[in-house]
Parts: sequence; structure tokens; C-alpha cells
Amino acid sequence: MVYCFGNGYLLTGWLIYLVPSAVDIGISPYKAAFLATLGGIGNLCGYLSFPIVKKVLSNTVILYSSSVSSCLFLLVHPLSSTLHSYIGMCISSAGLGLGRPLGMLAGYQIVKENIEHSKMTNAFMWNYVGYSSGSILSGFLSGWTYDQSGSYTISFVILSAAALLSVSPQPFVDCNRKDYVKIESSLRD
Repeated sequence: MVYCFGNGYLLTGWLIYLVPSAVDIGISPYKAAFLATLGGIGNLCGYLSFPIVKKVLSNTVILYSSSVSSCLFLLVHPLSSTLHSYIGMCISSAGLGLGRPLGMLAGYQIVKENIEHSKMTNAFMWNYVGYSSGSILSGFLSGWTYDQSGSYTISFVILSAAALLSVSPQPFVDCNRKDYVKIESSLRD
């Protein structure tokens, strides 16, 4: 649920800031709007490539990699703004679009592995409650952060921190899962 909250916060904030931050440095509104299209194309590629990536990497590795890459791509955006690099912004948008669905699908797989089938509906419902709560909070805080600082850079840095913080509880889930498997196997013996 924490990961879904962070993901909702990150994506809503990114969508709020993407076009205005590009227009703010002098990029035409049409080119700025195209950045969102690149994010959507990356998103589609992320969903379509998950089965291939899943064959090579574990769900936990995909989840961590997605969060770290999202953090880095979010930091590339304000750097590109500072350097007035439209190409950098394009790479940032497409990369962020690609990484987030991989992380979301890996997160769903982790839920499926750890929750018994009879509780699956509730588990996914709470994930969506987390995602929606993050989106709602980001809608308010993203605007407030920019209003207070007047800087898109600070806002993107905060969004990038949300990407990393969203996976911070995952090591505890992994430890609990390993301990549970050990306990369960010892009870069978």
C-alpha cells in the first residue's frame, strides 16, 4: 500500500508539473504537451515488456529498479530544464513512463505471492486506496510546493524522494516472507 501511495503521489505530481515546467523555460506548448505523449508511449512499452523483464528479474528487483530509475528520471527533468535541453526532458518523460508500470506490475505480483487467494480482493482494494490517497495528496501538495518555492526543481526533487520512499518498507516484507517460509517449513517437519 505504501508503494501504491508513493506511485500515486509521484505520477499525479509529475503530470501536474510536466507541461508547465517545460513551458516555463521557453519550450512551446505543443512540444511541452508532446512530453506527456512520450510518457504515455513509455508507459505502454512498460506494460508490454513486463512478461519479458519478469523472466530475467525477480519482482523485488523490478520494484527496486523501477523506483530508483524513476527517482533518477525525475531528477533528469529539472536538470534538463536548467540546461534548456528538450532532448533531456524527452528522455526523462519516456524513461519515467517506462519504469512505473514495471514497478506497479511487480508490486501486484508481490501481493499475489504474499496474500492468500480469499483475501486478494481486499488487498488490491487497499492498494488502490493507497494509490488514490497519494494522487489526492499530490494534487494539493504539488501545487502548494510550487506556490511556496516558485521552483519546479524543488517540486521534482520532492517527487523523486517519494519514488525512493515508496519502496522503503519492502525489505521488511521480504524479511517477513522469508521468516514465514522458514516457520511454515519447520511446522511441516
